[in-house]
Amino acid sequence: MTSDRAPASRTPSRRRNRLLAGVALLLVAAGLRIGVAEAVAPVKPLGDEMYYVLVAANLADGMGHVYGKNARALRPPAHPWLLSWVAQPDRLMTSSTGEAGTRRGVRLAGLAPLVRMQLLIGCLLVGATVWLGTVLFDLRVGFVAGCLAAIYPTFIAYSHYLWSENLFALLITAALAALVANARRGRVVQAVAAGLLFGAAALTREIALPAALVGVLWRVLAVDEAADRRRALVHGGIVLGTALCVIAPWAIRNHLTFDRILPISSVGWIAIGEGNALEGARWLRPASPGRSEFRREVLAIDDESERIDFARRRTLSVITRDPLGWAFTKLWLNLPLMFSPDAFQLYKLRNGSYGDVSPWKVRFVTVATYSVYAAVMILAVVGIAAANPRQRWLALLVSGVVLAVHVFANANSRFRMPWMPLLMVYAAHTLVSGRPALARLGPRCRIAVAGVCGWVLFVCASFVALP
Repeated sequence: MTSDRAPASRTPSRRRNRLLAGVALLLVAAGLRIGVAEAVAPVKPLGDEMYYVLVAANLADGMGHVYGKNARALRPPAHPWLLSWVAQPDRLMTSSTGEAGTRRGVRLAGLAPLVRMQLLIGCLLVGATVWLGTVLFDLRVGFVAGCLAAIYPTFIAYSHYLWSENLFALLITAALAALVANARRGRVVQAVAAGLLFGAAALTREIALPAALVGVLWRVLAVDEAADRRRALVHGGIVLGTALCVIAPWAIRNHLTFDRILPISSVGWIAIGEGNALEGARWLRPASPGRSEFRREVLAIDDESERIDFARRRTLSVITRDPLGWAFTKLWLNLPLMFSPDAFQLYKLRNGSYGDVSPWKVRFVTVATYSVYAAVMILAVVGIAAANPRQRWLALLVSGVVLAVHVFANANSRFRMPWMPLLMVYAAHTLVSGRPALARLGPRCRIAVAGVCGWVLFVCASFVALP
């Protein structure tokens, strides 16, 4: 009798311990993010952050999704829409006469509600990472992956920035977790949830759409039986159909506004054009004279539709002039930019967003950023290789489409950030499996892993060595 009761008595205790561990992890993540945000506040927004702040203020003021005088779909709408729920235009903007184009500046103190929203999203990202690791491997892997996400310096920094990558990372990680959960249990509600999340992610960054396509492809190929394959096809259709339903209202709005097909935003061809303005481009240096010139030419065009057409013509002319040379140059330039250890907290430190920061703090943040990133990447490469084929192909397909899009378009470390939770799951798999993970690798696989890890270290060392 005693032995029969023991497992039942241990189950509630085990569940309680898991719950306490999860709560403790989220408290640590929240403490780190809130503590850092309070210590460095206020942080000056830079670049695209200003776009999201201004559009959020316009939405909160009832002016609609508009930037400047006539940019009504420059970037995807989800992130500024979410920020608009907490934005207080009167406290946020330094000047406004009632027209969207007249807004000029931002009061840093007025950013506090927007930053608190980002802090919440940053904490939820840790939970989404745990979920993805748990459904793809097991709870131990999920918890370790969550620990990596909780202490990852770039995630902590993005939790008080106003770029859209923080929200996109949460949505795309949760979408992948829902898709994997559907592959394991085959419930329709999980397919619908994955579609809703992929759709919301696409309204935050459009690369979620190709990620959804390869995710559904993985879902179909991950089963062997014919009946299961048919069910996977049905569920994959539900995922994609639901995602398109989420996007449809915004696409209809854009069609009525511009009288042309514009599913999400006008920035696509503009960003591609910037990434293909290769004049003067240098290895591991995203900024180039050609890119600056292209940006000036685009901004000189007032009409948003004409900007799209100009960027498309300019980009296609570059590609068709020398396709082979273009492909080689893009691989040579953009792959290292995606793998470099640089991060935008370092960009903000260099540009004075944090004010005067002592040299030792800058060195500490730099060393922590570079070393933790390199460790996660190397562990992730080993974890992907050591995973079973079904688990491995999810990482390969998603990583492959992300790299392909950014090699074709534009690349920097900010675009890598949302995909790090997926890599952290495989890094956690390596940490949990230990030596058995390495023992499962064959000789050829070890050579391939060593080559990829060597490439990552080479790019990291090259970036550090740059003046």
